[in-house]
Amino acid sequence: MKEQVIRIQIHAPAKPLPGEPCNGCGICCLLETCPAGRIRFLQISGACPALIWRPSDSRYVCGLLQTPGIFFRWLPKRWESAARCLMRHWIATDIGCDCTAVAVETAPESTLLADESRHQITAIQGPGLGKDLLNVTTHRPE
Repeated sequence: MKEQVIRIQIHAPAKPLPGEPCNGCGICCLLETCPAGRIRFLQISGACPALIWRPSDSRYVCGLLQTPGIFFRWLPKRWESAARCLMRHWIATDIGCDCTAVAVETAPESTLLADESRHQITAIQGPGLGKDLLNVTTHRPE
């Protein structure tokens, strides 16, 4: 199993089960860069630079999907709708959650983020992270 620690907003929704609709938890995008992000940012691993936290909605959104013109400055405004359609396909928004990571308890003082029986997602608020960020340890099959 591969282990990674990610920083995530404390108010982010709990990760949905695989196949359930995306709810903006951000875990998949914090773990690795999607195919569209790999092309745009020339990076394979690490959090996607286009991941945007929306405090008003308490969820993460994909900047490549929501505002492609910001990340592809050369893109004519009239092509933004087509770019959104392409991004939707590349990040597989219609198939539901495909992230196999499971966040696990990292310390006894962890704060439960989701219903333990359903999601088993826990996290610890770390020193120096700020009041709205958590460190979450994730495990994924390799």
